[in-house]
Amino acid sequence: MATRKSFLRDLKKSQLEYVELISESGAYVYVVPQLGGRILGVFLENENLLWVHPKLTTDWNAGGQRTWYAPVGGEYGIYFSEDWNHWKVLPAMDPGNYHIVERMDGKLVSVENDFSVYSNEAYQYHLTFTRRTQPDGNKHFPYDLSDFSELKKLHISFEHRLRNRMDQTLGHEVGYGVWCRSSPPGPSSSR
Repeated sequence: MATRKSFLRDLKKSQLEYVELISESGAYVYVVPQLGGRILGVFLENENLLWVHPKLTTDWNAGGQRTWYAPVGGEYGIYFSEDWNHWKVLPAMDPGNYHIVERMDGKLVSVENDFSVYSNEAYQYHLTFTRRTQPDGNKHFPYDLSDFSELKKLHISFEHRLRNRMDQTLGHEVGYGVWCRSSPPGPSSSR
C-alpha cells in the first residue's frame, strides 16, 4: 500500500494536479480534477483507504472514488450496449474535462464537467456534472458510534449534481442519475 509521501510523488511524476483537503481529525483527502474529479486518496495516518492503479493510469480505471451515471445499459444506457454484451466509458465523462468551480483551501472543493453523450437509442444529451467534496461536512449520522470511540473516523460529505443543458426533458420517462463508486484496497495491497 502506498504511503502518502509516495502517493504524492506519483501524482507529481504523472503531472496530475490535485487538491488537498484536511479534516478536523488530521486525515487527508486528495481530489484530482484531471481524473474525473475523483477522490484518489483518503489517508488516515499514512494509509490510503482507496485502491489506486499501480501505474496511476489517466483514464477511467485510475481507481479511487469515481462517479457513475444511470442508466448504465439497456435501451437508454450510456455504458453498456443495449444487449449488455459490450461496454465503454466515454472519455468525455471520465476522465472528462473537469475544472475547479469552488474552493475553500483545505476545506472543500467543487469540480465541474460539461459533456455530451449518446444513449443506446442514439439520443444525444448535453449535461453538466458538478461534484463537491468536503471533509467534516454534514456530520449527521443516524447511528450511535459511542461504543467505537477508539476507532479513527472520517466523515466526507459529497454532493453530486447532474444538470440538463437542453430544453427537452431527459430520458423519455427513464430515471437518469449519478452515484459514487469506490475502490477499496484489496488483499494484495494490504500491509
